[in-house]
Amino acid sequence: MADPPLIPVRLRETRRWRAVVGAMLAAFVALATVYNLSLPAFEAPDEASHFYYAGTLLRTGALPEPVSGATGDFRAQALHEAFQPPLYYALVAAAIAPFDLTELDAFVNRQNGDWYDLPGVSNLYSHWPAEAVRFPGPLAALRAARLFLPCWAR
Repeated sequence: MADPPLIPVRLRETRRWRAVVGAMLAAFVALATVYNLSLPAFEAPDEASHFYYAGTLLRTGALPEPVSGATGDFRAQALHEAFQPPLYYALVAAAIAPFDLTELDAFVNRQNGDWYDLPGVSNLYSHWPAEAVRFPGPLAALRAARLFLPCWAR
């Protein structure tokens, strides 16, 4: 008669299952990080407005009020998500709190004017190699928000 296995079959299967789930979770985090770092800032739909809402909530400590204005009015465009429920944005504000957001307005207010008019222009926002140097705080905060809430960059 053979000796019984040291680890029961159910426990072995549970350990194997945990290893599979752990590997899947590690792969998800790795892919999310690569996606986060490779997707240019604000190229996901409405990402700039959502980020600006959270940043405004953090900087002012109050809910932003919708601003009505002309099509070219930066604040009217940036706060067009101000009617959204605030809990999501409060969570994002908590995630981006450690970062310097003094350049938030300049970081968000750089839409590519050619995007609307010229065919073949694929970037909604203007990007340049020195983007990370010019806006280190807001860019790091955006990446933290993306990692904290993966549904942010849909």
